[in-house]
Amino acid sequence: MNFEVTIKDRKQLTELFYLFISKFRKYAISKLNDDGQWEVLFRELLTENQKKSWDRHLSSVYNSENLIDFTHLGQFVRSKRSVLLDEIIPQKHSLVYQLPSFFIELNELRNQWAHFQEMDKIQYHRQVTIIHDVAEYLLKDDDITGLAEKMIGLSRPQIPSPSPDPLPLVGGGHLPSDRVGIINYFDLKFFKSKGLIRLSNFHYANIYLDQHWWIDVPPRRLSKDLYLGLINREMGEIHLIKIVAHTLTSDADLFEVNSKGYFKLFISASTTTKFLELRQKKFDFSPHHYGSKSIPK
Repeated sequence: MNFEVTIKDRKQLTELFYLFISKFRKYAISKLNDDGQWEVLFRELLTENQKKSWDRHLSSVYNSENLIDFTHLGQFVRSKRSVLLDEIIPQKHSLVYQLPSFFIELNELRNQWAHFQEMDKIQYHRQVTIIHDVAEYLLKDDDITGLAEKMIGLSRPQIPSPSPDPLPLVGGGHLPSDRVGIINYFDLKFFKSKGLIRLSNFHYANIYLDQHWWIDVPPRRLSKDLYLGLINREMGEIHLIKIVAHTLTSDADLFEVNSKGYFKLFISASTTTKFLELRQKKFDFSPHHYGSKSIPK
C-alpha cells in the first residue's frame, strides 16, 4: 500500500537519513581505523565500479569520510559480520544478518525520497524500525532512536481501541511475531491502545531455557518509566512489569552488567506471583508487577 509523503514526513526522513549516515560513517571508520589507513581498508571492501567512483571523487571532497555512501554499507556489514555480532546482544544477532538486504531496500527508499515519489507504507515502516534497532543496539544513539520512534508512531497502522464488545485481535488473539506488533499488543491489552508502551520504553522476552526471562536493558532507560513484557506462551500468559523512572538507579549494583554496559535481568518464571532476579542478590520485581493477561496458547 503506497502513501503520499507529506512535508512533515519529508523533513523527518531528511533528518533521519543525515543522522544515520553520519553516525554510521563514524562507526564504520572506528572498526577499520588502523594507523589512520581506514580509507584504504574501506575501499578494498567495495565493488570495482564503486572503487572507480571512490577514486574519481576522492580529490574533490573536503573530508574523505563523506565518500562513504548508503550503497557501500552492505559490503561493510558483510565483511565485518563477526565484529558486529560481537557488538550486539545475542537476542539481536538476526538483525546483523538482515542488514545487507536491508541496506539495498534503504537505498531504494532514499531514491524514492530524493525523487519525490510515493512510498510503500509497509516498507517505510519496516526500514525506519530497522534504523531504530541499528541505532539502539549498534550505534547507541538516542537522537536516531528518538526520531525513528516518532516517525513509526506516525506511520504504523493503529489497532482500534476496544469497544464494549471488542473485536478479536488478528490471528485469533495470538501474539504477533514482529516487535512493533508485540508493542501494539501489550499496549492494547494493558492500556487500551493509549500509546503508553513504545519502542523506547519497552523490552520483552519469552521464557528462556531454564524457566526464566532474560532481558538486557541499557542503563539510560532507567531515567524514564520502563515496561518489561514477560511472555509465557506455554501457560498462555503475558505479564507486565512497570519500573517507574529512577526507581532502580540506586540499585544498579544489584544487576549483572554485560560487555556493552547493559544490565542483564534474569527474572524467574517458576511462579506467577514472585518475579525474582536470579543472578546477583535476587532483586524482587514483584512490587513492580503491573498485571497479567491471558493469551491463546
